[in-house]
Amino acid sequence: MPVFDSVAPHYDRFMRLWRLYHTDLIARHLHLAPDHDLVDLGGGIGHHAFQFIHSCHSVTVVDVSTSMLQRVPAHPSIQTVTADIGHTQLSDQQFDAALLSDVLHHVSDPLTVLREARRLLRPGGTLVVHDFERTHPVTQALGLMERLLLESVRYLTADELLRLCREAGFTLDTITHRRWFYVIRVLVA
Repeated sequence: MPVFDSVAPHYDRFMRLWRLYHTDLIARHLHLAPDHDLVDLGGGIGHHAFQFIHSCHSVTVVDVSTSMLQRVPAHPSIQTVTADIGHTQLSDQQFDAALLSDVLHHVSDPLTVLREARRLLRPGGTLVVHDFERTHPVTQALGLMERLLLESVRYLTADELLRLCREAGFTLDTITHRRWFYVIRVLVA
C-alpha cells in the first residue's frame, strides 16, 4: 500500500494548515491556455487540477495512491491515472504542460521522473516544478515531520533541480524563490 493511502483523508487539511499549495504562483508559471492539456504528476487529491481546469482543456492527475485519487473532484475534463510517475505508460507528447508540485522530494530517482515529464510533453511544452529549498530551516522542520509521519524524503536545492532538469532535456525559463520554497518553469529543449 502506498504511504499516502494512509494520510489521504487528512492531506488537504494538512496542506492548507501549512499553506503549502501556492496555487497562484504556480498558475503564473504554467501559462495555461484554453486548448492546453495538463498532466499533474503526483497530483494526489487533485487540488491543482480542480484549480486549473477552468484555464485549460483537460487535466490528467497521475498518482500511485488510489486513496488520494479517489478524492479528486469529479469534473468531465479531469481524469485520473493510477501509476508510478516515473513510468506512467501514457502516450508520448500528449500534454502541453506538466506540473510536479510538492512531489520530487518523495521520489527516489527525480531524474527518471523529469525524463518521464519530458517524454509526455509536446514540442514547446512547459514543466513547472514547485518544491522546497533543502537548506532552509522551515524545509528542514517539514522534512523531519514527513520522515516521522510518512517516509524518508530528499529535498533538492533549486540549483540541484536545475542541473537535473537540464540533464532531462529542459532549458530554464523562470525561477522564483520564496524564502523556503521555489517554483521553476522549464521548457522542452
